[in-house]
Amino acid sequence: MKDIMSIFLEAGTFNMLVSAIQAAELVDTFRSAGPFTVFAPNDVAFSKLPKKAYDSLLMDVPKLKAVLLYHVVAGKYTVNEISKMEAAYTLQGQEIKIDGHKWHLHVTPKINKANITNYDLKTSNGMIHVIDTVLMPNMELTCLVCGMGFMTMEDLNAHKKMGHVAEKTSEPTLMEEKAPEHLSGISSQETPLTGLEPNQIACPICGKTFKSHSEKDRHMDTTHHETKGHD
Repeated sequence: MKDIMSIFLEAGTFNMLVSAIQAAELVDTFRSAGPFTVFAPNDVAFSKLPKKAYDSLLMDVPKLKAVLLYHVVAGKYTVNEISKMEAAYTLQGQEIKIDGHKWHLHVTPKINKANITNYDLKTSNGMIHVIDTVLMPNMELTCLVCGMGFMTMEDLNAHKKMGHVAEKTSEPTLMEEKAPEHLSGISSQETPLTGLEPNQIACPICGKTFKSHSEKDRHMDTTHHETKGHD
């Protein structure tokens, strides 16, 4: 039995999807063991996008990866199993909505706003269901660097704090009283203190800022008495 990528290559109706997968360097992903369930937009689905939008997508690899992986769910599911679901998390990280309440009338489930036009195409590493519309993730909750998506802004911000954020969006921030986890193990003398306002004096241990040396000294006496004398 052929894998998902081989089916796409040989079908002749997924040319634009194949080009997108190749541009995003995800060919190995669609050939890997999986198993995956792919909601695959065919050429008709991609043709609904403005040509400039499609061409622009091919040039933006993180966004392209986000879009493609938003069509993939871990596991191998038939259309009958899908019809019993209300949502599913994708490999991109965000969820797709599923409306299968008319499947008993032989109306195929909707994936977000896309219709399934062909289903249960079995492969060696999963299942393909053809859809008539390209699914789009929420890019406001998607990392601009890697394309991973999140369900909340809090989760996206936590991802960014790990140091994985586009340079153009990075901004200096005040250090909190407790050093972030990614700074653990750095000595107080090495802890970067960025974004300080003029006339602010920072504690060299925790980074908290004060308006005068006397306030800083009192803070150190009460909070860091065991390490007093480090400066």
